[in-house]
Amino acid sequence: MAVDQAADLLTTLLSAPQAPNSAQWRFGVFGMVASRVAVFLVAEVLVFAAALVLEHRTTLRLLGAFNVLIALAALAALGFFALDTLELRRGVGADRAGVYDAAAFRAGAIALLGTIVLAWSGVIALRSSRDEPGRRRKGSPPIVEAPGPRGRSS
Repeated sequence: MAVDQAADLLTTLLSAPQAPNSAQWRFGVFGMVASRVAVFLVAEVLVFAAALVLEHRTTLRLLGAFNVLIALAALAALGFFALDTLELRRGVGADRAGVYDAAAFRAGAIALLGTIVLAWSGVIALRSSRDEPGRRRKGSPPIVEAPGPRGRSS
């Protein structure tokens, strides 16, 4: 899922002229990436859940570190996006201002929510990787309970 979305995004970016020094190009790229955040987060949750259930502490550590780094990069990108948004807003006509504002707000809100989820899941993954395999913390419920005899949980 994530590889397909990344390949599609990369293909789209490489098929158009690159102009990283243009605020319009950066605004458009940020919007394209933000529109794919949900798919990347679903893929991340699947990997996180599998690593947690299978007790792969190394995978959890790597995933946690990766998520924290990506969240920091996304936070920096949000700052640059805000600056580009303000720069481009001056050149938008009054007839298109509402559409522009809505697009900027949507991209920024999705990216901010994705950044929060990435930072949170990164911290959780790093904390979870410290637990000993096969041993839960005292008082914490199991993640997955197998049904016992007669359909009741064991």
